[in-house]
Amino acid sequence: MNILERILSNGGISIGHDGASPKSGYMVSLQGSELIVPVAEASVEVIEKFRASVPEGDFFGAWVYEDKIFLDVSVNVHDKKMAMRFGVANNQMSIYDVSKGKSIFL
Repeated sequence: MNILERILSNGGISIGHDGASPKSGYMVSLQGSELIVPVAEASVEVIEKFRASVPEGDFFGAWVYEDKIFLDVSVNVHDKKMAMRFGVANNQMSIYDVSKGKSIFL
C-alpha cells in the first residue's frame, strides 16, 4: 500500500523521519506548514515531496477532511491541555489524540 492509499484508508497518518508513528500524545500541526490538496488531485509524488520537506525531529502529518487532504508538519505533545493551547496558538481546527485515534476539534 502506498502512502496515498494509507492516508485514504486510515483517514490520516503521522510519521516521523524513522518511518514510525507515535503511540501516544497529541499531534499538533504548526501554523503555516499546511498544504491542502483536493483528494481528486492528490498523488504519491505530491505527498512524498511534502514529506521530504519536513524538518528533522518533526512529524509528517496528513488527514482527510471534507474531500481534502491536509498535509502538515506536526509535533507530538504529551500533555492534553498544553496540546490544546498550542493548537489554538497555531490556528488549528483540531489536534489528534493518538491513543484514542480521534480528532479533538478546538
